[in-house]
Amino acid sequence: MKEVAIITGASGGIGFELALLFAKKDIDILLAGRNKHKLEIAKNTILDKYNINVFCVAADLSLSDGREAIYNCVTNNHLTVTYLINNAGFGDYGLWIY
Repeated sequence: MKEVAIITGASGGIGFELALLFAKKDIDILLAGRNKHKLEIAKNTILDKYNINVFCVAADLSLSDGREAIYNCVTNNHLTVTYLINNAGFGDYGLWIY
């Protein structure tokens, strides 16, 4: 089976650049981020340069629905995930209560 990398926060910046590095190594990618439009642009940019499979999941990973959307994409497409790059996050400081 072909390797797959899940990259969160992949619609731009470091996440997108990491996606390009995996694509260059012929590794399929699942791009995850909150902005569907930006994810589609990233996907099309990668597909223009590399012959790999690129999946997109537009979701907020701080919510259980977002995490479930990634899980569903992996299982529905029978992906074998080899790499997980967790680039999603935020830069707030202060008290955090779960």
